[in-house]
Amino acid sequence: MFMARDTGAQKFFDVPMAKAHKIFSDALRNCSGLIRTVRGPSMSCTPGKVEVTGVEEIMGQKVFVLRFLQCRDEEWIGRPFFAKYDDKAVWFDDLEPLPGMELPWDESGLPRPVPPTVY
Repeated sequence: MFMARDTGAQKFFDVPMAKAHKIFSDALRNCSGLIRTVRGPSMSCTPGKVEVTGVEEIMGQKVFVLRFLQCRDEEWIGRPFFAKYDDKAVWFDDLEPLPGMELPWDESGLPRPVPPTVY
């Protein structure tokens, strides 16, 4: 399931990430096991393909859980990261980092270096 790209037609087709994730999750729950290999919703954006994998609460704050399906820096692929929950966010540049954290891309949209792993 792809999110509408940030082009001129986006305003006609955009769906907020939170709503897209709910639609996707609800549909997935009503399918057989074979279809559950599907991914989404995802955005094909400057740093790579970003999947919205969930909405969770971390330390009392609602957040988006995201990961790269593809990335200009392959070290980011599959690694989860978090952004503040915003029910109006429709594109990766609408996302904001959690306090004390930064998003995995810089202001130009290119990936930042991968931080050291904890394992």
